[in-house]
Amino acid sequence: MNNIRTSSILCGMNIKRWASNPRYYVLLLLIGMLVHYVSSPILRFSIMVGVRVTPWIFPFISTAPYINVMLILGMVLLFCDAPFMNDSTPYECIRSGRKKWLYGQYIYILTASLLFTLAIMACSILCLLPNISFEPGWGRVFSTLAQTNAGAQYSLIPILYGIQQTYSPLQAMLLSGLLFWLVTIFMGMLIFTLNLVTQRIGGTIVGFVFAFCPYFAYEVGGGWIFYLVPTTWINIQMLDASGNSRYPSVTYAIVFLVVVIFLLMCIASKIMKKQEVEVLSSI
Repeated sequence: MNNIRTSSILCGMNIKRWASNPRYYVLLLLIGMLVHYVSSPILRFSIMVGVRVTPWIFPFISTAPYINVMLILGMVLLFCDAPFMNDSTPYECIRSGRKKWLYGQYIYILTASLLFTLAIMACSILCLLPNISFEPGWGRVFSTLAQTNAGAQYSLIPILYGIQQTYSPLQAMLLSGLLFWLVTIFMGMLIFTLNLVTQRIGGTIVGFVFAFCPYFAYEVGGGWIFYLVPTTWINIQMLDASGNSRYPSVTYAIVFLVVVIFLLMCIASKIMKKQEVEVLSSI
């Protein structure tokens, strides 16, 4: 219990540092601009037809490959300063011990990933105000946009009917939110682990590669690629819920991400045992 408390305090200290780092304000601004760019055409269409829109836009945000790339780049920007060492790190390691400090970084990655996911979900709903209506179904606006070409003149992102057929709004929101959170954790742990041994170079470079992998996967269209590129899974249309397509199943995606995240934590723990604690400049 004391280990969890100490690690949680270290996580909280990392989050408090956001207030003094302009990078997080830039990230929040970019998120807001991106989500507004995606949501505003839907809001204009809703106002034009005189029908309120439901808030279930989040599952469709990453259906466009270029939006997918931008979201993954946001994850890279969020964690590019891993392994989160600064002037106070040596003192924190001495007071808490390396193991507790490392666990604190893991909790931080999980927490920051959750906050990042919730921020995008909240922004997607706020950008639809004031013409929003809470109802259990997808609503007439999303149903119309999915089944007709009515949104073509508004430069809308793809509102996929397949998602509406497969999932209820609540299921789609929960599944897309869970996968987005897990992919963000995966990116954070990948960057953290590689940056431990490359002075913040290797992890960031690989993060950029993973950001553009979904675009490459969509262009090539190879079924096996979707099994190896977790960053494609923030678009739940790329997952097979019926067992009749070439795409990986939802279970495969979740198990794959959980296992790889755990393995990255184990690798980072072994590296940290032999790693000297260095003070790195903030980004």
